[in-house]
Amino acid sequence: MDSEELYQLKSHFYQANYKAVLSTPLPPANSPSYLPSKVYNLRAQLALSPSTPLPAEESESLALRAVAAFSGYLTAEDKAAALEELRELVLEVEGEEELGWEEGVVRVLSATAFFREGETEEALDTLSGETAKKDLECVALTAQIQLCLNRADLAQKTLESAKKWADDALLLQLVEAWVSLRTIPPNYNSAYYTFLELTTVPSPSAPMLANRAIAQLCQGNIPEADGSLTEALEKDPEDASALMLSARQGMQGALRKLEKIQGGHPWLVAGREAETRFEEARGKWEVPPLATASA
Repeated sequence: MDSEELYQLKSHFYQANYKAVLSTPLPPANSPSYLPSKVYNLRAQLALSPSTPLPAEESESLALRAVAAFSGYLTAEDKAAALEELRELVLEVEGEEELGWEEGVVRVLSATAFFREGETEEALDTLSGETAKKDLECVALTAQIQLCLNRADLAQKTLESAKKWADDALLLQLVEAWVSLRTIPPNYNSAYYTFLELTTVPSPSAPMLANRAIAQLCQGNIPEADGSLTEALEKDPEDASALMLSARQGMQGALRKLEKIQGGHPWLVAGREAETRFEEARGKWEVPPLATASA
């Protein structure tokens, strides 16, 4: 059972309220909550500034080593070597017993890196261990990957399986909201009310406001969605999700800003790939000469 302080810290992290995570003092070093709190603190630092390496620190903790390896991956020019370090950590947890939450951290961070590099099967394999199936962060990432693969049916099965053992946890509510937007028939209202509840707190995060905007767009509530996006960008002018949605809505300057701060955003990459395929297809066809009238 998490302490109240650790529970609140995890809630901030899952809602992408990373500044709130960083502003929360760490508990005493002899507290059972110290190590997980430190891990969330470091992960929040990486979320806010992925290009800034974390300070080098020797540790026997698998979770801290995984965070350090993931930080190294984010800043590495040689991504292949960085992935190997994460693979070695995954091998260390294979077959080990009673690693608890630290194994989940190793698997989630490693699978995140694998998926970012296009190693989708390896990412899902990393998240498929028996321990991982009982770890909500592993479940959430599994569902996200399945949704990215347009397999909402698999994401629904992942969600239903987790419901059998997990309490009505915040992370489970988020997974259900994501899945509700993609299932057939979709349940836009359910997703909207989840995100509405998470954004009526005193200081909602920009990503949660962007999620609310997605649900509103799906409902066809365009003015309300634009308002949510405006609120999100007021919170964080560089939030990638809010900028992407704003660009799709035709907001002036949003596309250029997104290209500047995150040129590798999946939406931009997909757009460039589609443009390349279009140009290749167009090059295979010759425009016939204009018809001329005969006398």
